[in-house]
Amino acid sequence: MSTDEAAQAAVERAVLARARALDAAPTLALLAAFQPILRGVTDAALTHEDERTATLCSWLGLHLKRLGSYAPAQSYLERALAICERVLGPEHPDTANSLNNLAGLHQDQGDYAPARPLLERALTIRERVLGPEHPDTARSLANLAILLFDQGDFASAIPLMERALRIRRRSLGPTHPHTMASERSLEVMRRAAARGQPGDE
Repeated sequence: MSTDEAAQAAVERAVLARARALDAAPTLALLAAFQPILRGVTDAALTHEDERTATLCSWLGLHLKRLGSYAPAQSYLERALAICERVLGPEHPDTANSLNNLAGLHQDQGDYAPARPLLERALTIRERVLGPEHPDTARSLANLAILLFDQGDFASAIPLMERALRIRRRSLGPTHPHTMASERSLEVMRRAAARGQPGDE
């Protein structure tokens, strides 16, 4: 990495742009091939720990999660959260994003206990900072609802998903993919609750 700060910043921005573009990569091979570059630039950025460093850590952690490398993914996602809390503050929307990302990692591994307080904190931040009707607030509601549903707590999960759906219908429209995803999730939850057990749909 160049010692010139402007050049380093330019490299970091270019790598971030590529990392975002690969978020929807159709094959894991593309993510794996990009790993050495993303990790190298991220590790170099840790010397100055700023907002862009947190974003690099987040994307690296998310890519590693998709690749099934959970331990290193957790390390980078935790680093992203720590930087966001220190640089941006504990109530910043990016801090909420970092909390959500870390919770998702735990959730993907079936480790629900540490995921729940992270999701609850993210929801609290988004409701306070963005408002109760914001699409990101709906995302937190939906994520928490899914976690509770996976734990078998239908009574708590369904009202959260219903609220997420109402917000998404108003803010995104009835045909938006997120709205339709909430409708499908709510249907699954209601059917499972009627049967008295989690569904596999």
